Amino acid sequence: MVRRVTPCPTDDVLGALVQQVLADDESERVRVHIDECNVCAQAVVAAVKGRAMNPGVAPTLAFGTQTLPTIAPERSEAVIGSKIGRYDVRALLGAGGMGHVYEAYDAELDRAIALKVLRPELGVAQSLTERLVRESRLMAKVSHGSVITVYDVGRAGSTVFIAMELIRGETLGSYVARKRPPWREVVELFERAGAGLAAAHRAGIVHRDFKPENALVELHGDTVSRVVVTDFGIARATSIADDPERGIVGRRSDPRITSVGSAIGTPAYMAPEQLNDAHVDLRADVFAFAASLWEALFGSRPFPGRTVDEIRGAMRRRPQAQKTNVPRAVIRVLERGLAIERTERWQDMTAFVRELLILRSRRRRIQVAAGVMGLVGAGIAGALVLARPSHEDPCARATLALDTTAVRAAIADPVAREAVATKLAGAADTWRKTHEATCKGDRHPVQAPTTTACLDARKLEILGVADDVVIDHGEHALRYLAVLGDAAQCASPAPSQLIAKVPADPALRRKVTALRYRAFTAETARDNAEFKLAIDEATKVVAEAEKTWPFQHAEALYLLGTAQALGGDSKLSVGTLRHAAAVAETAHHDYIAANVWIQLVLSAADDNAPERGLEYANYAEAALDRLGRPPLVTALFEYAKGSTLSLLSRFDEAEISLRRAVDLASNGALATLPQAIQGLGFLYEQQGRYTDAVEAYRLALTKLPENGAGSVSGAIVFRQRLAMNLAMLGRTAEAKAVSREGVAIAESKLPPENVDRATARGNLAEVLLQDGSVEEALVEVQQAMHALAKLEGERSARFGQLLSIKADALHLLERHGEAAVQFARACDIAAFHHGEKSSDHAACELNRAMALVDAGDHATALRVIDKAVPTLLDAFGEPHPQVANALLTRGILRVKAGQSANGIADLERAVKNFEPGTADAGHLANAQWHLAKALWPIDRERAKPILDQALETFKRASLTWVAQHTEAAEWLATNGKPKRR
Repeated sequence: MVRRVTPCPTDDVLGALVQQVLADDESERVRVHIDECNVCAQAVVAAVKGRAMNPGVAPTLAFGTQTLPTIAPERSEAVIGSKIGRYDVRALLGAGGMGHVYEAYDAELDRAIALKVLRPELGVAQSLTERLVRESRLMAKVSHGSVITVYDVGRAGSTVFIAMELIRGETLGSYVARKRPPWREVVELFERAGAGLAAAHRAGIVHRDFKPENALVELHGDTVSRVVVTDFGIARATSIADDPERGIVGRRSDPRITSVGSAIGTPAYMAPEQLNDAHVDLRADVFAFAASLWEALFGSRPFPGRTVDEIRGAMRRRPQAQKTNVPRAVIRVLERGLAIERTERWQDMTAFVRELLILRSRRRRIQVAAGVMGLVGAGIAGALVLARPSHEDPCARATLALDTTAVRAAIADPVAREAVATKLAGAADTWRKTHEATCKGDRHPVQAPTTTACLDARKLEILGVADDVVIDHGEHALRYLAVLGDAAQCASPAPSQLIAKVPADPALRRKVTALRYRAFTAETARDNAEFKLAIDEATKVVAEAEKTWPFQHAEALYLLGTAQALGGDSKLSVGTLRHAAAVAETAHHDYIAANVWIQLVLSAADDNAPERGLEYANYAEAALDRLGRPPLVTALFEYAKGSTLSLLSRFDEAEISLRRAVDLASNGALATLPQAIQGLGFLYEQQGRYTDAVEAYRLALTKLPENGAGSVSGAIVFRQRLAMNLAMLGRTAEAKAVSREGVAIAESKLPPENVDRATARGNLAEVLLQDGSVEEALVEVQQAMHALAKLEGERSARFGQLLSIKADALHLLERHGEAAVQFARACDIAAFHHGEKSSDHAACELNRAMALVDAGDHATALRVIDKAVPTLLDAFGEPHPQVANALLTRGILRVKAGQSANGIADLERAVKNFEPGTADAGHLANAQWHLAKALWPIDRERAKPILDQALETFKRASLTWVAQHTEAAEWLATNGKPKRR
């Protein structure tokens, strides 16, 4: 009979055997293994000898892992001060059943390191040596700031060693026990460790022994600068043939190390399948991570027990969290990670960590910035792995050989050929000049590590792009050049410039490039407003990118989120963009992170949630700082921030931001110039500075590029806003002409399925309403609604906006009942997309209430407005024009309902809300007039000067208030009695 050879037990298990604390059945299993395995037998003999030489000595901690007793102190002390390989051994850090860990110095590369040395008694065992080397190779596969970096592995005589980075700090478990930080900090620390596990999983490695003692925190004073995962000694490379989706491990060549069916790891944190010798995949790490975080949060493990049998028994019961301030939502996330059936757990660490990040930020968003900075700090350290010096002089060895002959031969289009070749050659020349200027052979170090890392990243991009252009015969070559970073910035690089935007592995790079080409197609469709096509293709790219490369996953999510937003599904887009932000921050893709946060700022502004927009702006600024504040993205950020500040009526601050955006755009970021100027135009609209707004929109039109992404859309949108402001100035003939130009451009330049054609007609309808051409406006908006219904259906946000315009037209035609019905439909759509407590919904309900008033249904109107006012107050506070309108309407209704005191109080508040702003004076005059009318029957002496003031204010109003001005004057002429008509 052939007996199955089982894998070697861990140091913890062997230590437990020596200490005689294993359960009987577990002890018997280990003893049977030792009888067959000379390596483990030697380890146990060495441990027993060490215990005999040091009676009463408790097990020590090597990198925080409970281990066998250390060997004789004189042996370890004899090593200190000696050399192992090229490393000077300085101090003992810890000891375990497999060996010792020392602090050592690498004189050749001038750095302190951690040196893991195999026990002398065991160094002769070939299998054990292979186990140590295997650990180093697995760890070296993962280049990530939250995974400890392996520098070297070798043998000096009979001594086998691993050189790795030195982490000055303590284990994650001991740090949490010592500091007892609040739950948010605990979760944030574990998120960083989780990012390291996720990186290992992406490299095809399952740790299989994650626990609080196998993660280290690096401390600078009292600040945790990094969290790294270590001790991959029992990790296993996954077999793609077994299950490429989940990394399920199958049988491999060395059964002692890698065969299935081994309960390898620390039982206290093991997944059930690991305890039961079943197949183990990355979801075992998910379980161990959840168990570790549970223990850190609540002070006890979810499934306590002193033996494996006791732990198995505990797993039959649901874990019970102790009384704590940890939110229930976080507990539910952990419970899913602790699911006994692995199919019910989080299917990967990325999803697990992302959910924790979202929950942590949802309750105190400002904390996300701190967590993000921590992750990015880890990312910088990970990027520095690229800069590892070799034994040679870096100044002499660092070269960049690029021959553009093959690139030119691959591209058929002569214009593209020269543009691409020139760009690549220029990038290579900049790389060489920067390297020459920053690398000095007589200096130590010869080049700043960050500069080396940055140059390595740019070199990878240049050579990768050139290779792809040749392979793909120049397909998408011009757009693909955007991948190239600027090597000139490497002299003093920002953190994000240390990371390459292409994978180092050529096979992976080819997969990523193919996905990027598909993303270009979706991006073009998005920019041409073909949103259905863009969303369909981007969705497919996201699904594939998630399994391919985190950088590309973040890019694809950003593309999908912006397509959803522009396509009218704002609710779905916010979720996608938040997901994109989490992925981008974890992957250290700060270009995408900054752009995602900026889009979320703009989305919040569109949702009339400016306070939330300013929170997103904080995160955007942090990403921009890490990115080095490139002008193009910074100009877009200032535009978004300024637009948000204007919604909060913080007009002076808004103008500073928007003018900064215009300056940045004018000095190099020309692509954002029209949008920045448009932002100023919008600000002027908010302030009632319609003449300034007209000038801004006219200037924006002159700055539009003739071709390129957004040029047609910009030509239409800027004309729409220009027309509306001309109408507000009473220049309705010009307004109609400009608006019709926008419609003509949309219909001549855009395909029928483009939604901008419908929105252009909707804008024309609004201009016609301002002109008083109400019947014509109704025809235009109905045409727009018919077209949009075919493209997006009758529940899209854009369709709801058109419904509101139609309702306005019906209201002006005095078809008040129909208007109220259409407003009700529009408000229902607003509630669907933004929620019933949103300011969008409340503003719509305000319009509905006014239609109900004119329809004679005052009771319903008052009920509607009573619900809307608190929401608007919560959203905007006082003073604010939207709040003023709501209070004005409610005041009028209350007066009509006989609630004079309450009505007058509302009208007085409305006047105060209008007074501070510089918007169209007609709004203030109208409120003053209604207040005077309400006061007239009870206090004519107070009412008369208010009415006189209203008449004076109307003189400063736009022409749209002529009718109200006339009616107010008639009041005064007839002693307060309206003239019969």
